[in-house]
Amino acid sequence: FVGGMLLGKYGHYVKGKRTAEVLIGFSLLFYVLYPLPDRVHLATGFTRVIYSCSAMALTLGFYRLKIPLVSGPLKGLSFLGKVSYSVYLLHPIVFFLGAYLVNRRLYPLSYILVSMIATFFVSWIVYEQFEKRFIGLGKKWS
Repeated sequence: FVGGMLLGKYGHYVKGKRTAEVLIGFSLLFYVLYPLPDRVHLATGFTRVIYSCSAMALTLGFYRLKIPLVSGPLKGLSFLGKVSYSVYLLHPIVFFLGAYLVNRRLYPLSYILVSMIATFFVSWIVYEQFEKRFIGLGKKWS
């Protein structure tokens, strides 16, 4: 979280396509060449800091590269970005409600599919009805 804030605040100091390419290249080389410790040290040791910094450099590189993308996939990604917080908050409620209403052991694949569709639908409604309004209020007050 703090890394994202730092990238947003200071990322504009990284200029040029070449610098972005170097960040991406070194980050990818690091991921390929750096030896992985066991899983415990990966999450708890100093390696965690190194991997986090490399991930931030990779993110900054792609952010500053400004790759032109096709608009079709961007619409889907834009939708996912808008509803992602609502999905995060609401998915357990929708899944448990679905489990209460549907026999999930008898139709597990249908339960998962319907729950996912319902979660995105409810999240979209919450985004349109609540989040947009509060985002506007936040922009107005700040």
